[in-house]
Amino acid sequence: MKNGMYLGRAISLCPDLVTIPYDFEAYTEVSYALYNTIVEYTLAVEAVSCDEMFIDCTSALRAANVTPDVFTKAVRDEVSKNTGCPCSAGLGANKLLVSCMSYLLNQIQHKKLLYESTHHFFVQGLNSIFYWKLTKNA
Repeated sequence: MKNGMYLGRAISLCPDLVTIPYDFEAYTEVSYALYNTIVEYTLAVEAVSCDEMFIDCTSALRAANVTPDVFTKAVRDEVSKNTGCPCSAGLGANKLLVSCMSYLLNQIQHKKLLYESTHHFFVQGLNSIFYWKLTKNA
């Protein structure tokens, strides 16, 4: 089984699968809190899902005159405070590197990848298309 799999397929693979109810209102509330927190820093946001996004932090870093580490820690701390949920962040020069960092490194710890001039971070997960591109081109 994997993330994003249709329930019928998951049950066919694991007939004893126990599902839990989806609390749409709670997810919506946390998602709004997450996105509202992020847009306080930058409007350069590309939504991926209710809890995942790419963010171009270049302007915010320049305006705040802080390092990517300091910026990312501040954002993660504020997201955790406002949502009650921990978040992960991967840093990199492009979405592929950001996604790989977020996937390969501990989800809860902030890690960075050496990068050139632009800074992005991704909150959670590795999009399968990026994994496919990475393995296909390796």
